[in-house]
Amino acid sequence: MFAVGALLAVALLLRVWGLLQGYPDFYGHVDEVGVAASIWNFFRSATLEPTEFTYPALYSYLVACGIWATAAVGLLDLPDGGGLIESIAFVSYVDPAWSAVLGRIISATASTGVVGVLYHLGRRIDGPALGWTAAAMSAFAVIPVRHAHQALPDSLASLFGAGVLWAAWCIAERGRWRDYLCAGVSVGLLLATKYNGAFCALAVIAANGCHHGLRRSLFGIRLWVAGAVSLGTCALASPYLVLAYDKYLGVARYQVSSLDFSLQVTSPWWWIPRGLATEEFLLGGWMLAGVILAVRRRHAIDVIALAAILPAVLYIGSWTRESLHYLLPYYPLFLLLGAGALVECCRRFTRPRLAALAVLSVTLLPSIWQNAVESQALTFPDTRALAATWIEAHVPAGSTLAMTWLPYCPRIELATVRAGILQYYEARPAWQNDLRLRWSQRPAYRTVNLEAWMRQPVVPESLQGQVDLDDPETRRVFSRGWRSQQNLRADGVDLVVLPAAVHERYFGNSKPPTLPAARFRYHMNRAYFQHLLDAGQSERLASFPEDELPSRGSRIDIFRLR
Repeated sequence: MFAVGALLAVALLLRVWGLLQGYPDFYGHVDEVGVAASIWNFFRSATLEPTEFTYPALYSYLVACGIWATAAVGLLDLPDGGGLIESIAFVSYVDPAWSAVLGRIISATASTGVVGVLYHLGRRIDGPALGWTAAAMSAFAVIPVRHAHQALPDSLASLFGAGVLWAAWCIAERGRWRDYLCAGVSVGLLLATKYNGAFCALAVIAANGCHHGLRRSLFGIRLWVAGAVSLGTCALASPYLVLAYDKYLGVARYQVSSLDFSLQVTSPWWWIPRGLATEEFLLGGWMLAGVILAVRRRHAIDVIALAAILPAVLYIGSWTRESLHYLLPYYPLFLLLGAGALVECCRRFTRPRLAALAVLSVTLLPSIWQNAVESQALTFPDTRALAATWIEAHVPAGSTLAMTWLPYCPRIELATVRAGILQYYEARPAWQNDLRLRWSQRPAYRTVNLEAWMRQPVVPESLQGQVDLDDPETRRVFSRGWRSQQNLRADGVDLVVLPAAVHERYFGNSKPPTLPAARFRYHMNRAYFQHLLDAGQSERLASFPEDELPSRGSRIDIFRLR
């Protein structure tokens, strides 16, 4: 048990290394900023209804519970007077990044939990060799470690995916009522965390078939009860999936329509095996080998894992958003199959345990190195923070700055937001004075978004008949525009802040996309930024990162309009 504890400790340490990235400012992965910020609304509005409908709400609820607990035990700097909920809401204005820190702690803990689940499950399936190999692979796999540093629901979904796999194996092994109920709860919690883990439910159906036979794979009261339990658990863990289904459905429609939209060349399905090989290195090769061996061998655990993996790969692999983190709910299945392939291969040697240890050590070296490099980079200053520091040092308070793709830009204090918060607390002058004192060291500004939204989409005559405005993403493309230099000057804009995406997408050698809507957006954006950044229109004042400073994050440029 000491060795198991040591492996779990190493896995946890690797996941918390760099966990405070961007704190106390609100910097991190661009997706986690929106999720972590929305969690504070539970306290500001004293409601459980979420404002972020990209994901189900279970993860957000857990982070909110963490915020409440840290406030209750005195770890938050609460103002004097007022109730606990009201005081927590006050903290959201002065320490908003605390929700991201707690979210990352939950992610790191959940990701470490996957290591423990795979160890015990591997031992149960095929002895200590499989258990140790699966746990070691899970501890150092690059994608799980990378996303364990983020305040997003992916790592929690991976833990629940491992729970589904465990329950599915128990069903195939013995098929007791308790196993079916555990499977239902695990599937429900997974669905309440992230939608794209739904295919894990197929592992439970496959396990039922392994236990009772193929003809009864879809029949039996226990399987149907497990399905009902999963739906009930999901509704309890994220109730507004039912109570506010229209809001979730609206976001889902947009997300589905955007899955085929891309400003770059994509490679459907192929990007998954390519990504496993290039991002997980040798470990990814064993994961792919495990899938191939499972197709050939078709043992019970193989059937269970493949029942979830193959449909997930077919669906997620068709997306234009090519990122392996979408497969995190299925990573425990991939890792267990990969560990099985390594153990099976090493059994051909005269000393299989020694061979497995040697092969596993060589396999994990590139992953360990990559994790160390990425975790160390998280301790460097974010380019957004460097840009914000430069702005506060060189730009007078009250100036107007124009930005676009705001999560990729520096986070600066806004004068209008401060005024609104002070007005909200006009009945509490002591809290107003506390706010003024906290804000006294940082200037506030006004921002203008370079993007402009039109009330109705405008389709050029040459494209009429080629685009479907009933598609949400397409309609969104033709409803977007850009503010001209004349409008920016009329708004009092002095500086323009642009993230790296401008250069990466529109000033490189990438080929424009072929689909009409994506091609139109690409050429429109390219023409706008080429004109905006023309030497006669603007002057570059600063660029981040600076060569002499270690930093992380993408490039940010600051221009002055001429």
